[in-house]
Amino acid sequence: MRRRPERDPAPFIIGGTVAFLAVLILLVFGLSALLGGDDGAGEVVEGPGYAARRARMPALPPGLVALSDFVEWRTEGEISALIELQLREARQEAAGLGFYTFLDGRWQKIADVVLVDGGKRAQAELSPLPANTAVLQVVAQPYQVAGSLPAGAGLHPDANVNILSPRDYVPAADGSVQGTATQVQAPEGTLLVPTIVGSAEDTAAVVDDILADEALRRQHVEAIAAIVSEAGLAGVDLEYSRVDEALGDAFTEFVRVLADRLHQDQKRLSLTLPPPTGQRQAYDWERLGEAADIVKLLPVADPVDYWETMPDALERVVKDVDPRKVMLVLSPFSVERVGDSLRPIGYLEAMLLATETAVREPQDPAQIKPGVTVKLVAVNLDQGEGASTLRWSDEAAAVSFAFGGVQSRTVFLENGFSAAFKLELVQA
Repeated sequence: MRRRPERDPAPFIIGGTVAFLAVLILLVFGLSALLGGDDGAGEVVEGPGYAARRARMPALPPGLVALSDFVEWRTEGEISALIELQLREARQEAAGLGFYTFLDGRWQKIADVVLVDGGKRAQAELSPLPANTAVLQVVAQPYQVAGSLPAGAGLHPDANVNILSPRDYVPAADGSVQGTATQVQAPEGTLLVPTIVGSAEDTAAVVDDILADEALRRQHVEAIAAIVSEAGLAGVDLEYSRVDEALGDAFTEFVRVLADRLHQDQKRLSLTLPPPTGQRQAYDWERLGEAADIVKLLPVADPVDYWETMPDALERVVKDVDPRKVMLVLSPFSVERVGDSLRPIGYLEAMLLATETAVREPQDPAQIKPGVTVKLVAVNLDQGEGASTLRWSDEAAAVSFAFGGVQSRTVFLENGFSAAFKLELVQA
């Protein structure tokens, strides 16, 4: 590796290449010799203007596999470099291979791979050299899409879901389940796995009462199994996302018993749960992941906090739960933030706020006549009105705008772009 020269390199191409390769080979073989093994950190390898060390590989999402070690780089300022990483196995083709860096909690591809030394090493020119690199391969990954519907709602004809979960049921205080199954037309092969919603303040209290009583837990298991069997469902989804932390063991045992009961009839159990945090929670991810067939991870509501929380939360979950079972929940709602308060709003309402207009000239409405120039302003986007323009928020990875003066209101739009960034957390 070397710094890219500032002067015209033409007179020194041959000599420069020879000198470069000498450093490069020393680096590659040094890393290969010093940084062997599959885990932990290795010794530091230093060269002119850089230092490199092997480090623990961050968790990989489904669809990505590691072909090299994970190498962290330290440089004296930004440098551009041609680097080679030793591959764990020789490769015949570079298709699907890439140099990746782990940045802001997610893997990002930064360069294609050129195979050298008979496919034993991967080469790429990186400008600038990132803080870390690894060679990864994209592999075929059968992604599943689950759709959640309000009770009684229909499925859009363009929806392409594998699992459909109408929010039809709630837990009752006697351990039974209340609700009516939604009659919904779904594409052939779609799994119908309705949700029992125990996440509202009142139903969360019912869930806690059931978990605290062994007899009620047994009744609840049988009630759920009966609904699944009688309605011919593929399984059931439990959104019990506010379980008291003191009832964690009871919840885990309840899930284990329910899963065993459903699996006897080849039915599925899905859990919809909040993301892990630094605080104590009721959820034993490893044991819950062993029992359940699907684990859905609810999003953080605040668009800015989302990116400070969800990447780490997802990484923690897939360490304890088979990644093939984990599904990331995407909210379809935009968010309006006023101070510390958050309000989910539909995309149409958000765009109506963005396009709200007012006449500023002439001030007298009676003067608005044919031939008269009329000045219209978008009151919630015009800086002259104390608002901001539509802008991209790097912190929220979404389009946003703010208005309202002293009592500022900020709207974060949820659209295809913001959703795509979130999907990168679970896609290669």
